[in-house]
Amino acid sequence: MKTVIKILAALVVILLIAYLVVMNMPQATVKSKEVYTEISAAELFNSFSTDEKSAEKKYLGQVLQVSGIIDEVYPDEEGAQIVMLKNESGELVAAVTLETSETKKIANYNEGDPINLKALCSGMLMEVTLSKGVIID
Repeated sequence: MKTVIKILAALVVILLIAYLVVMNMPQATVKSKEVYTEISAAELFNSFSTDEKSAEKKYLGQVLQVSGIIDEVYPDEEGAQIVMLKNESGELVAAVTLETSETKKIANYNEGDPINLKALCSGMLMEVTLSKGVIID
């Protein structure tokens, strides 16, 4: 009986240590990732609009450096800032969710300002969606 209790206690300690290690692991970020390609938000949108399957093969899951014009910036449900990018015609072409560390930086930008972002391409819904974005100065 004492052996069973010792084994259970050891198992609980091992699980607790594993939980603490996993919870304190650094979060994945695109800051240190190499950029697959540099592209304007409008070109990226056109690529997906023209041939979505081909664009998915080329860009999906890749870290892209995207340039565009800010249409709007607003927080999502978790407080991360979403930057909506438009083309020269004013059409929305991309939605980039920024990392929370970028909140102070994005406050320095206004509607209509050009911006360069590095983010992970997630695909296209109504516009191209990118995540884990960071501002490139």
